[in-house]
Amino acid sequence: MERIMNPEYLMNFVIPAAIVIVAALLINLIISTIIKKAAKRKHIPISQTQMARLMVRWGVIILMVVIVASIFGVGIGKLWQTLAGVIAMILIGFFAMWSVLSNVFATFVILISRPFRIGDTITIMPENISGVAHDVGLLYCKLKTAEGEVVIIPTITFLTKFTVVKKRA
Repeated sequence: MERIMNPEYLMNFVIPAAIVIVAALLINLIISTIIKKAAKRKHIPISQTQMARLMVRWGVIILMVVIVASIFGVGIGKLWQTLAGVIAMILIGFFAMWSVLSNVFATFVILISRPFRIGDTITIMPENISGVAHDVGLLYCKLKTAEGEVVIIPTITFLTKFTVVKKRA
């Protein structure tokens, strides 16, 4: 406790770390607001911008942790070793969850290429599953059938099957 109250320690470590944390929070807030406003201007549903905002948030958090760690004297080399170990473990986990990962990738492709929009009528061939696009999630897309049922379809299906899209009027 004495160390923290030391004015030199405060000036050299605690205050710069606090400034970095506040700056990271502000940067995240600003970028998130920009993404929201751009989505509103281009009439993109908020659900489709959540992934971009999540990626920005995690990028800012990782950068903030690296900067704060370096302020407190943690060697960047050690930090990268730890980070590389964590990433390796995550990649092993992703390999074990390949089908989930393929759906996440398919979601990114759908959100970037925008082959259909919410409200478009979609038919997946050869199964003849048809409905109005209701929601695009990270793993699934939801279609509302003419009977009012909601069909949940893995997003990878839209990349691996023939899909007929009728744009809404």
